[in-house]
Amino acid sequence: MSPATAASFPSPSPTIRSARQGSAAYISWCLLNSEKPGSSAAFWAATKRRGYGAHHRRTGRYIWPGLAMTGPAAVDYILSNRPSLV
Repeated sequence: MSPATAASFPSPSPTIRSARQGSAAYISWCLLNSEKPGSSAAFWAATKRRGYGAHHRRTGRYIWPGLAMTGPAAVDYILSNRPSLV
């Protein structure tokens, strides 16, 4: 595979690609697990303490490598943000 072709495919490692996406997945997880969500600031501080710090991209956006949505919280987040999939 040429470098140009490889660059067009998404990275195989899971990554949260926006603060909104990460916060929404956290809230979905809390609701599905009958937990009271903390503040968004507390959530992001906890992820940073666990080694999932934000990486600034040249585009001006941040990503969180290794921090991914999985399981029922991911499904809940996707379906609530894309009702056309239901």
